[in-house]
Amino acid sequence: ELGQDMKNAFLDKKLYREQPFIMQVGADSVNPDFPSEEKVLVQGIIDAFYIKDDMVYIVDYKTDSVPYDSGEEILISRYRRQLELYADAIEKVTGKKVADCYIYSVSLDRAISIN
Repeated sequence: ELGQDMKNAFLDKKLYREQPFIMQVGADSVNPDFPSEEKVLVQGIIDAFYIKDDMVYIVDYKTDSVPYDSGEEILISRYRRQLELYADAIEKVTGKKVADCYIYSVSLDRAISIN
């Protein structure tokens, strides 16, 4: 289903790949031990996102080798915060709500929703 949505978004020119971003956040959002009044710049490259029904869907590809039975939980715990930052950046830039974020695990050969 995710692949079909991405294909349709591509055909509609609503698929965006390897989009760089930079944003300022409170330092505590990166590390809870840091003070919130301190600001840091976060930069990254969003693998892919697409717009469907005026909502944004983010896809991040991961090649981590994880066990089949517990891999989803491992990947979510490793990358949830990264995808939350991506969602925040996308919402600020596009003014659109992020409906879901997906990790596409190459080793598990499936998409994992973090929402």
